[in-house]
Amino acid sequence: MRSRVQASCVLVAIVTLGGCKATSLVVPLQYRPTSMLNVSRFGGVLPGGPDTTLFVAPVIDDREVKDQIGENVEDPTPVPVFPTGPTAPEFFRDAVITHLQSAGLVTTAEEEKATHRLRFTLIRFWTRETNWYQSEVRARATIEDRAGKLLCDVLVAGANKRFGRSLSRENYQESLSDATLDFSGNLLASQEVQSALIPP
Repeated sequence: MRSRVQASCVLVAIVTLGGCKATSLVVPLQYRPTSMLNVSRFGGVLPGGPDTTLFVAPVIDDREVKDQIGENVEDPTPVPVFPTGPTAPEFFRDAVITHLQSAGLVTTAEEEKATHRLRFTLIRFWTRETNWYQSEVRARATIEDRAGKLLCDVLVAGANKRFGRSLSRENYQESLSDATLDFSGNLLASQEVQSALIPP
């Protein structure tokens, strides 16, 4: 039996004498952070204004498992968790752009107008659910100047751990959102990234 109250059967489920047991869960990838970007970690360090304009390229997906965003392993048979809506790379990119803007950086959707190009290769976007939701977001980030010169190449990670009811869509959304928020905070706090963003 689960240590937490089992959510009502959703999506694909089987009915047993003991009640309902989900065999999979589909989670809409919605941005639902429970905290805000901690700008005190890099306040006054990042450049602001039009002298530094970022283009964030579409994210390269290099995850080992691309069709899932996690699994519940409370029972011997894991319950896979699948996303719907935006893909994990799309969700990740949109969230990071929001965080960059919150930090005071200027972004543009037109690559030719940018002074810097930020590229991500997504390596990990996953939640492991036991009694806790444990999420990890990991990606390689590179920054190039307008001429294509590589200024920075770093591996960045973000994490979140939270307690919640079993197989909760909202908890998956919150945990992955907060892990992505933590990723962005670690990205912007990186000295290599800060040095790369100095106006040309």
